[in-house]
Amino acid sequence: MTAEPLVLKAKRNYWPVLLIAIPFAAVIFGIFMVTVALWFPDDLVVDDYYKDGMAINQNIDKQLLATELGVKASLVLLSPERVVFKIENVIDNTVQLALRHVTDSDRDQVIMLQAGATNEYAADGQTLGMLNDKGVWYLELSGQDERWKVGRRIETPVADLEINSGG
Repeated sequence: MTAEPLVLKAKRNYWPVLLIAIPFAAVIFGIFMVTVALWFPDDLVVDDYYKDGMAINQNIDKQLLATELGVKASLVLLSPERVVFKIENVIDNTVQLALRHVTDSDRDQVIMLQAGATNEYAADGQTLGMLNDKGVWYLELSGQDERWKVGRRIETPVADLEINSGG
Protein backbone atom coordinates (compact mmCIF):
# COMPACT_ATOMS: atom_id res chain seq x y z
CA MET A 1 0.00 0.00 0.00
CA THR A 2 1.27 3.42 -0.92
CA ALA A 3 0.90 6.41 1.32
CA GLU A 4 -1.32 9.05 -0.25
CA PRO A 5 -0.50 12.68 0.45
CA LEU A 6 -2.72 14.25 3.11
CA VAL A 7 -4.00 16.86 0.65
CA LEU A 8 -5.42 14.20 -1.65
CA LYS A 9 -7.17 12.47 1.26
CA ALA A 10 -8.75 15.78 2.31
CA LYS A 11 -9.96 16.45 -1.24
CA ARG A 12 -11.48 13.03 -1.53
CA ASN A 13 -13.09 13.11 1.92
CA TYR A 14 -14.27 16.71 2.16
CA TRP A 15 -17.45 15.96 4.17
CA PRO A 16 -15.66 15.37 7.49
CA VAL A 17 -13.66 18.58 6.98
CA LEU A 18 -16.85 20.52 6.24
CA LEU A 19 -18.67 19.05 9.23
CA ILE A 20 -15.79 19.99 11.54
CA ALA A 21 -15.45 23.49 10.03
CA ILE A 22 -19.05 24.53 10.79
CA PRO A 23 -18.86 24.17 14.61
CA PHE A 24 -15.32 25.56 14.58
CA ALA A 25 -16.55 28.69 12.75
CA ALA A 26 -19.43 29.03 15.23
CA VAL A 27 -17.00 28.95 18.17
CA ILE A 28 -14.72 31.54 16.55
CA PHE A 29 -17.70 33.79 15.75
CA GLY A 30 -19.00 33.44 19.32
CA ILE A 31 -15.63 34.47 20.77
CA PHE A 32 -15.59 37.46 18.41
CA MET A 33 -19.12 38.54 19.48
CA VAL A 34 -18.30 38.29 23.20
CA THR A 35 -15.13 40.33 22.65
CA VAL A 36 -17.02 43.07 20.79
CA ALA A 37 -19.77 43.15 23.45
CA LEU A 38 -17.24 43.55 26.27
CA TRP A 39 -15.07 46.16 24.55
CA PHE A 40 -17.88 48.32 23.15
CA PRO A 41 -20.83 48.46 25.58
CA ASP A 42 -24.14 49.65 24.17
CA ASP A 43 -24.97 53.28 25.05
CA LEU A 44 -28.59 52.74 24.12
CA VAL A 45 -29.35 50.46 27.06
CA VAL A 46 -30.92 52.16 30.07
CA ASP A 47 -29.88 50.84 33.46
CA ASP A 48 -33.01 51.81 35.36
CA TYR A 49 -36.19 51.71 33.27
CA TYR A 50 -38.40 52.28 36.32
CA LYS A 51 -36.68 55.55 37.16
CA ASP A 52 -36.92 56.75 33.55
CA GLY A 53 -40.57 55.77 33.41
CA MET A 54 -41.36 57.77 36.52
CA ALA A 55 -39.58 60.82 35.06
CA ILE A 56 -41.86 60.89 31.99
CA ASN A 57 -44.58 62.80 33.85
CA GLN A 58 -42.06 65.41 34.97
CA ASN A 59 -40.89 65.86 31.37
CA ILE A 60 -44.47 66.26 30.18
CA ASP A 61 -45.11 68.89 32.88
CA LYS A 62 -42.03 70.84 31.79
CA GLN A 63 -43.12 70.74 28.16
CA LEU A 64 -46.66 71.83 29.08
CA LEU A 65 -45.30 74.80 31.02
CA ALA A 66 -43.19 75.78 28.01
CA THR A 67 -46.33 75.62 25.88
CA GLU A 68 -48.23 77.80 28.37
CA LEU A 69 -45.38 80.33 28.36
CA GLY A 70 -45.24 80.24 24.55
CA VAL A 71 -41.52 79.46 24.43
CA LYS A 72 -40.08 79.57 20.91
CA ALA A 73 -36.44 79.23 19.98
CA SER A 74 -34.52 79.71 16.76
CA LEU A 75 -30.90 79.09 15.93
CA VAL A 76 -28.78 81.86 14.40
CA LEU A 77 -25.39 80.91 12.91
CA LEU A 78 -23.07 83.90 13.17
CA SER A 79 -20.04 81.88 12.04
CA PRO A 80 -19.23 78.16 11.80
CA GLU A 81 -18.23 78.16 15.48
CA ARG A 82 -20.42 80.95 16.87
CA VAL A 83 -24.07 80.08 17.47
CA VAL A 84 -26.76 82.22 19.07
CA PHE A 85 -30.23 81.09 20.10
CA LYS A 86 -33.09 83.59 19.96
CA ILE A 87 -35.56 82.46 22.60
CA GLU A 88 -38.92 84.20 22.99
CA ASN A 89 -41.09 84.48 26.12
CA VAL A 90 -38.30 83.56 28.53
CA ILE A 91 -37.00 85.71 31.38
CA ASP A 92 -34.13 83.46 32.52
CA ASN A 93 -30.60 84.89 32.62
CA THR A 94 -29.18 81.47 31.86
CA VAL A 95 -30.57 78.75 29.61
CA GLN A 96 -29.25 75.21 29.56
CA LEU A 97 -28.57 73.66 26.15
CA ALA A 98 -28.27 69.87 26.17
CA LEU A 99 -26.97 68.21 23.02
CA ARG A 100 -27.27 64.44 23.17
CA HIS A 101 -25.99 62.22 20.38
CA VAL A 102 -28.40 59.43 19.52
CA THR A 103 -25.85 56.59 19.74
CA ASP A 104 -22.64 57.90 21.35
CA SER A 105 -23.00 59.24 24.89
CA ASP A 106 -19.32 60.28 24.90
CA ARG A 107 -20.25 63.10 22.50
CA ASP A 108 -23.06 64.49 24.71
CA GLN A 109 -22.66 68.08 25.90
CA VAL A 110 -24.48 70.37 28.31
CA ILE A 111 -23.75 74.05 27.74
CA MET A 112 -24.99 77.04 29.69
CA LEU A 113 -26.15 79.87 27.43
CA GLN A 114 -25.94 83.38 28.86
CA ALA A 115 -28.46 86.12 28.09
CA GLY A 116 -27.13 88.78 25.77
CA ALA A 117 -29.08 91.22 23.63
CA THR A 118 -32.85 91.04 23.46
CA ASN A 119 -33.92 87.39 23.50
CA GLU A 120 -30.43 86.21 22.47
CA TYR A 121 -28.54 83.53 24.34
CA ALA A 122 -24.97 82.49 23.53
CA ALA A 123 -22.30 80.26 25.02
CA ASP A 124 -19.36 82.14 26.50
CA GLY A 125 -16.14 80.83 25.01
CA GLN A 126 -17.66 77.50 23.99
CA THR A 127 -18.10 76.52 20.39
CA LEU A 128 -20.82 74.37 18.96
CA GLY A 129 -18.74 73.05 16.08
CA MET A 130 -20.51 69.70 16.22
CA LEU A 131 -23.53 71.38 14.64
CA ASN A 132 -21.46 71.53 11.44
CA ASP A 133 -20.60 67.81 11.51
CA LYS A 134 -22.92 65.20 10.03
CA GLY A 135 -24.95 63.40 12.67
CA VAL A 136 -28.24 63.07 14.54
CA TRP A 137 -28.73 64.79 17.91
CA TYR A 138 -31.43 65.47 20.49
CA LEU A 139 -31.38 69.17 21.36
CA GLU A 140 -33.05 70.40 24.56
CA LEU A 141 -33.31 73.92 25.91
CA SER A 142 -34.43 74.44 29.51
CA GLY A 143 -34.51 77.29 32.00
CA GLN A 144 -31.98 77.74 34.76
CA ASP A 145 -34.47 76.36 37.30
CA GLU A 146 -35.45 73.59 34.84
CA ARG A 147 -39.18 74.33 35.19
CA TRP A 148 -39.73 74.44 31.42
CA LYS A 149 -38.16 72.53 28.56
CA VAL A 150 -38.35 72.47 24.77
CA GLY A 151 -36.57 70.01 22.56
CA ARG A 152 -36.28 68.49 19.16
CA ARG A 153 -34.39 65.86 17.22
CA ILE A 154 -32.06 67.47 14.68
CA GLU A 155 -29.88 66.27 11.84
CA THR A 156 -26.64 68.16 11.40
CA PRO A 157 -25.20 70.12 9.70
CA VAL A 158 -27.96 72.56 10.52
CA ALA A 159 -28.40 76.10 9.20
CA ASP A 160 -31.94 77.09 10.20
CA LEU A 161 -33.68 75.65 13.20
CA GLU A 162 -36.99 76.50 14.83
CA ILE A 163 -38.14 74.92 18.08
CA ASN A 164 -41.71 75.53 19.18
CA SER A 165 -42.97 74.49 22.58
CA GLY A 166 -46.12 73.05 21.02
CA GLY A 167 -44.24 70.15 19.44
